[in-house]
Amino acid sequence: VAGLEGVATVGDVLWVNDSKATNIDAAEVGVSNMERPTIVLLGGKAKRQRHSEALGFAGLAPALSGHRTPIAFGEDGPQIQRELREAGLDCELQPRLGQAVARAREAARPGDAVLLSPACASFDEFTNFEERGRVFAQLAGAEGDR
Repeated sequence: VAGLEGVATVGDVLWVNDSKATNIDAAEVGVSNMERPTIVLLGGKAKRQRHSEALGFAGLAPALSGHRTPIAFGEDGPQIQRELREAGLDCELQPRLGQAVARAREAARPGDAVLLSPACASFDEFTNFEERGRVFAQLAGAEGDR
């Protein structure tokens, strides 16, 4: 699938980088194309919708509902978590990408995937989405050495 990059497989958990998904529509495509039960990492600096306080993450709830509990992170993580919960979907919260990856590693079971499909810009923590993707890949692969 365009944009989805498998970066590591550790303990039969597939780690997939879709850091390029910087808006909700792009993230929905990535999430919808995952065949394994998936922990989706969402967060960063969300793009504001016109005429609304909401970020629009409730619209992702249908795609996410068939997967494992997502993890929100970053500057807009708390609001992402709130919007998903208001849409009836549980969502965990971590402050930054590194902690979100660590939590996903704890929660993932063999046969699962972890997908970074943030639906947000990266500028709260990274220079650009490429850097965010590289850091994710490094964090994902680091566990393979243990």
